[in-house]
Amino acid sequence: MVVLAGLGAGALTLHSPASHTFTIPGTPAQNAINLIQQRFPQANANGATARVVFAAPAGQKLTSPAGKAAVEAVVARLRAAPQVATVAGPFQAHTVSPAGTAGFAQVSYKVAAVGMTKAAPHALAAAAVPGRAAGLRVEMGGTAARATPRQGASGLIGLIVAAVVLVITFGGFIAAGLPLLHAVLGIGISLPARGHPVHPAQLLHLICTARRFCGPAAVRATSQRDPDAHGEFEEP
Repeated sequence: MVVLAGLGAGALTLHSPASHTFTIPGTPAQNAINLIQQRFPQANANGATARVVFAAPAGQKLTSPAGKAAVEAVVARLRAAPQVATVAGPFQAHTVSPAGTAGFAQVSYKVAAVGMTKAAPHALAAAAVPGRAAGLRVEMGGTAARATPRQGASGLIGLIVAAVVLVITFGGFIAAGLPLLHAVLGIGISLPARGHPVHPAQLLHLICTARRFCGPAAVRATSQRDPDAHGEFEEP
């Protein structure tokens, strides 16, 4: 726990912001990126992108007044979303199919996917609401759409399942807690050691969790199972 607390304190006080910029001067790809940044400074050649695809219901077209209004409502929301640099709508970029039943919009972001805030992908998903409400099928893809994995309560559920399995396997809470203790300490030590920013509340939670697993009860359990600790086994 001392190592965990020390690394956590060091990560909080000494770490510097991570850099997501990568360049290879002199290569054709880097020259193209530099040219794009010079000619279109509002865009980011390394920024995240998203493609929003529209499909009209059977027997209808995107080019109809109602379909076009629904598409433009989605495009307007995309342009107002956080960290968006440019949006090329299907009617402006002429990306509507010849039959008029499908099309797509291209969204470019000012930052890379790793630099997106949590609000950006949520706003991207919420932009589809007007189109779907009008009966259109609206689907999204690209690096921006995958920027924030939806974990929900999966981490907590996994921890509970692991604890139940370990309790059944080892036949006791103390013995089951030792592997979980190793996991908690491993995560708590590896993140600060890699310079990953750790919130003080997260660090305190990890330390408290470790204390629960390695308290006096764990020491007594170890002494009862280790004949070398007192020379003989203690009777339960």
